[in-house]
Amino acid sequence: MDHGDHGGGGHDAPKCSMNMLWNAQVADTCVVFRSWHISGWATMLVSCAVIVGISVAYAALLARNRRYERSVAAALAAAPMTGYAAVDEQSGPKVGIIRLPSSVRATRAGMYAVSVAIAYFLMLVAMTYNVYLCTAIVIGAFVGHYVYEDEMDISAFVPGAGTRGLACH
Repeated sequence: MDHGDHGGGGHDAPKCSMNMLWNAQVADTCVVFRSWHISGWATMLVSCAVIVGISVAYAALLARNRRYERSVAAALAAAPMTGYAAVDEQSGPKVGIIRLPSSVRATRAGMYAVSVAIAYFLMLVAMTYNVYLCTAIVIGAFVGHYVYEDEMDISAFVPGAGTRGLACH
């Protein structure tokens, strides 16, 4: 999309084409920023490798967030109870909603904000509608999920697995 000469002083700035349809364009593709300009196959391959890396890093961050949540939950469940809850401490494991310390809330909020920023960045890459760049996102998601999602909480998917339900024994 050419908006005419804006008096660039004779400097040849990279031309960024904007496609709103699925495309396989290589030359003159810009990724998110005008400075991230793909001029040929070499820069396309480097860009795809970077995008795969960002996508894998996103999966790693999500896995890290879940591990942090589990460690916080385990630490809070192991902490001694205070107040009225301490009277009935022998009744079973601590479950329910509790107020988190501000340091934990700040860490969770920071990790959430970073994950949102990366997700939006990858969405902007996908909005190039470039087959190579979108494929790089998907490959990174596959690799990241394969590497970082190696556990499953079966009780979350199978009713009654690992839980007692309403039974008391």
